[in-house]
Amino acid sequence: MILEVACFSEQAVNIALQAGAQRIEWCRQWQEGGTSPDLSQWSQIQNPNHIPIFAMVRPRGGDFVYDARELENMIQTIHSAGECGVNGFVFGALTRSNEVDEEACHTLIQAASGLPCTFHRAFDLVSKPDESLLILNEMGFSRILTSGKPGKAIDEKEMLQRLSYISTQTKILPGGGVRSDQLETWLNLGFDELHSSCITQTNSEWPDPLEIQQFQRFNRQ
Repeated sequence: MILEVACFSEQAVNIALQAGAQRIEWCRQWQEGGTSPDLSQWSQIQNPNHIPIFAMVRPRGGDFVYDARELENMIQTIHSAGECGVNGFVFGALTRSNEVDEEACHTLIQAASGLPCTFHRAFDLVSKPDESLLILNEMGFSRILTSGKPGKAIDEKEMLQRLSYISTQTKILPGGGVRSDQLETWLNLGFDELHSSCITQTNSEWPDPLEIQQFQRFNRQ
């Protein structure tokens, strides 16, 4: 089981790394569901074991329809994050009709210069999930982070399992309310990667080290 932890500050990244996370989604503003991190704070991250860190590329909260200026901002974020040494990127773009914005996504993938790209929970809003999945497969996304629909992933577990079966290339990464007490359910459904903030305290943005460690219990057997 690979656990990706969503971290909304550099301190949170360090907590997650020390607790045993296998991958980090580095971002800001948990109230907005995550936006691009402050890349000037990269030096504060302590990562002696070189755990993969993916930077979110999202210039603002709200919808996922971006104009030319915002898209240019996202391209610059990708270039700057790559220079910092991040290992991958997390982004997504939609049209006003809630379809994948293929032109924008293709531009961002090109900017990533071969580093792995995850299409984030904008996927929860797409009008045609199966068709969108095939488009993202063809575009070369490594993963789709999704709860299936807005809400908790566990409530759409059958849909996520079906998407995973029909995906030819892109891994489905369940995220959205994922917690360690669901681990056996996800494993039985065939998932070997999960995404969680591992936040257990109300109104907190800090991952709980014990929660992160609970995700590893099957790996320790």
